[in-house]
Amino acid sequence: MHIDILEGKSLKHALVGSRVTCNPAPTDTDQDVLVLTDVGLWATHLAPLLLTEGFEKGGSDCGDVTGYMAQTPLSFQSFTFGELNLIVTFDPEFYRRFMAATGVAKLLNLLDKQDRVMLFQAVLYGNDPLPDTPELLPMMAPTTEYIGPYWVTFEHYASGCVEALNETEARRLGEEIAGQPVVDCDNIPYPAHPRLNKHVDPKFGACPSFCYAPEQCKGRSCCPQNYSCTE
Repeated sequence: MHIDILEGKSLKHALVGSRVTCNPAPTDTDQDVLVLTDVGLWATHLAPLLLTEGFEKGGSDCGDVTGYMAQTPLSFQSFTFGELNLIVTFDPEFYRRFMAATGVAKLLNLLDKQDRVMLFQAVLYGNDPLPDTPELLPMMAPTTEYIGPYWVTFEHYASGCVEALNETEARRLGEEIAGQPVVDCDNIPYPAHPRLNKHVDPKFGACPSFCYAPEQCKGRSCCPQNYSCTE
């Protein structure tokens, strides 16, 4: 499929990814296309096109795209067909930031994938790649309480995601839900299925289950991918 088929079926679209930002361009990666759409275009044009062309959801399967992408800031869903990967978003700010990060990566010719991941994490989500140090802590502003996702495992109960203020609270909730002690508890970048509980933010609602590989990503504070697990 040529990306020209997206004309009239999206608000904007552009080639992105390492094939665009790297010189020389790699030949063993997917061709990524960033797509900005809205509820109307999605329902009448883009969703039927993806279904007809045989695209499949990539990364985390978050269900019906219109159920969260039109409301949740900086959210996306990837769709794959062969070597073509569409990064679909309803959020103009996500599109703008992604294109800004793409421009910087191309200008600096970041050939190392980890460098590109850190750049996109910083531009898209404000994630700092440097760990906290004692020297920096006195200068840091106080932080508000944050509900984070944790991957908890048990001896005789299926592993799952618990959202809590900290690891101690995650272990307590996990034991309460499963009725048995938690064997292991690690933070993960985003919520993941299965979810043993679900935090609903009063402003933004529940965060979708973006983490597709919690067993591999547990212990990380940010996602190692710059957009999805299908890169």
